[in-house]
Amino acid sequence: AREIDETARTVGFYQIVGHGVPRSLIDAVHDARASLSALPEERKAQLMGPTGHPFRGLHLNRDDAGVVRQERFMCSRFDSPADAVAVGYDREIAEYVDHNTWPAELPGLRSAVDAYFTRTRELGRRLMGLFAIAAGMGRDGFAACDPMNASSFAINYYPPRREPLTHTPTVLFRAHADVGTLTLVHQRGDYQGLQVHHPDQPGTWIDVPVIDDAYVINVGQMMTHWTNGAWPATRHRVVASENPD
Repeated sequence: AREIDETARTVGFYQIVGHGVPRSLIDAVHDARASLSALPEERKAQLMGPTGHPFRGLHLNRDDAGVVRQERFMCSRFDSPADAVAVGYDREIAEYVDHNTWPAELPGLRSAVDAYFTRTRELGRRLMGLFAIAAGMGRDGFAACDPMNASSFAINYYPPRREPLTHTPTVLFRAHADVGTLTLVHQRGDYQGLQVHHPDQPGTWIDVPVIDDAYVINVGQMMTHWTNGAWPATRHRVVASENPD
């Protein structure tokens, strides 16, 4: 907890191992993602949420030349507004939840995500207990918030870029700070694309190592609010590799 507090007050990002999430669950989601990416382009275009919700279904983010720079599939722990109402959300707020979207031809995607998402939420609860200790509240300091948590799950895939870059770095996912309380990221790839903005050196970016048995952890703006600014939400981005392929 002391290490978390020190890191959260400074760079804001760190990595953990020994988290207990089975490798088989991680691999299953990565395999399902590969099947999703292999679908025809016209089918992918149909997998966005039916109402156009920005955080449901599959979104293809393109650069100015029309090349897909990121595939993002997202779902919520709530499968529908009714699920949110069932745990205590007002109906007016629950309407924001919208319905999750699952491709019928890939039944393994939902089963893999459901199993994995359950375990990562368990890990999130353990981390929130450490956060509470670090904040001087005791391990159960945030426990009352858990039943109402609106956790989201995202699979971000950055396809290989086979053309030379026109400028370096080429930003695939713009710099931003997360808005929630806690983010867990598992990275898999052949280069260090995730970068964290150095808090004390404007314009300096820190590469986050790709460690296959680790999770990258950071807090969002809600946690910044809850700690009265003691734990800032650090800006970060994703850049393309300098080498094609």
